[in-house]
Amino acid sequence: IDAAFALCAEYESLISVTREGSDIYKINHAKGAPVTCDPRTIEVIKKGIEYGELSDGKFDITIGQVTDLWDFHAEEPELPSASKIKAALAAVDYHQIKIDGNTVTMENPAGEINLGGVGKGYVGDKVAELLQERGVTSAVINLGGNIIAIGDKDGEDFKIGITKPFSERDELIGSMTVKNATVVTSGTYERSFEIDGKTYHHILDVNSGYPVDTDVVSVSLVSGLGRSGDCDAMSTICLILGVKEGVKLMAWRLYSWTKTARSRRPAAWTPLRRNSASKM
Repeated sequence: IDAAFALCAEYESLISVTREGSDIYKINHAKGAPVTCDPRTIEVIKKGIEYGELSDGKFDITIGQVTDLWDFHAEEPELPSASKIKAALAAVDYHQIKIDGNTVTMENPAGEINLGGVGKGYVGDKVAELLQERGVTSAVINLGGNIIAIGDKDGEDFKIGITKPFSERDELIGSMTVKNATVVTSGTYERSFEIDGKTYHHILDVNSGYPVDTDVVSVSLVSGLGRSGDCDAMSTICLILGVKEGVKLMAWRLYSWTKTARSRRPAAWTPLRRNSASKM
């Protein structure tokens, strides 16, 4: 257990946006100068770029400048000005990230990387690997929205609950039983605030800089071990795309993963439509 927590802290020191001295902090404050990074940081950045390509840029890890404008933890949240959003959007484009070995350079000096959409799942996968290497055969890793089940519990599959959107954390909309699997949920309800009767959530549109307009409030993906990082990004992308386009993307991705690693392919995905949330 101590080794698992230590590994989480180690990755925090590498990919945190706010922790001074982390690789990502250095990149974001280098003003376009090259930054030598830990190989593990490079791996996560490459994973983010991969999903930028897959989503045609709708998932973009260089949205950092825009994300900085939205404070979803403030006691009295405020909307960022249109001019600030416009200026921040000019720095969003994952194609600006140039990787040469272990060196990362942002072609736009104002560009900022934020790995929040893929980093947590990636770290979860690494913690699961560590525990298995140490001989652990039964465990649940809970990183908040990212659940990884190693083995089973006394011969029975683990039961994982899915939180009902816009409810108390202990209220569930459903559950599933899993073994040697990852369950990842993304939702617009996780961080949001309301101003003048309108709700603003933390999943931002890379084109407008405002919360994405979607018919989905929650997406849950289930896959085999080693796919938490992938599901992290894919659940966010599916939420951005909405039900119709999200289903199309998952059908293609299921086929892709089935061809490359049958034992690790996603078993299911569950979108929860915005207009159905109140009915459940």
